Amino acid sequence: MAEPQYFTISKGILFLLFFAFTLFFDCRKQRIPSMIFLLFGGILLIHSIFFRKIYYAFFSSLSMEEFPLILLPTLFAFFLLLLSKWSREAIGYGDSLFILLSSFYCNAYHFFFLIITAFSCSTIVSMFLFCSCKLKKKNPKNCRFPFLPCFLPGVLYLLGISFF
Repeated sequence: MAEPQYFTISKGILFLLFFAFTLFFDCRKQRIPSMIFLLFGGILLIHSIFFRKIYYAFFSSLSMEEFPLILLPTLFAFFLLLLSKWSREAIGYGDSLFILLSSFYCNAYHFFFLIITAFSCSTIVSMFLFCSCKLKKKNPKNCRFPFLPCFLPGVLYLLGISFF
């Protein structure tokens, strides 16, 4: 039988690999290949089949009050995916797909911690970029930056607290 600590460790390592690959492509090319999402979605599916007893024990022990907490990250991710469609990729599809797949890798508390950290970091970067564009007399609407690096402080914090 698969042990719960192997489940937690393997799921964390898979999320870190997924984050590293998407971060690399987002920073380097500002495009994330769909093959990465398919690959890590497939790996997550294999992981859930391998650890199906742990998933089953977890979901069968949930009360009806806790069940919406499990669905909330996924619903939020689908909302961001729709928002990227409606806003003509103001939030890119790759970023939205990353958030969607992350909602399956992370529990709800870690997921929303990552989202809040990323949006806070994005706000700070946006303000700095806006001021920089104004000083250089450029149009701030033409300045863009990759969103996934804004997840880095949250990921590093969660990685740090998992060791201690």
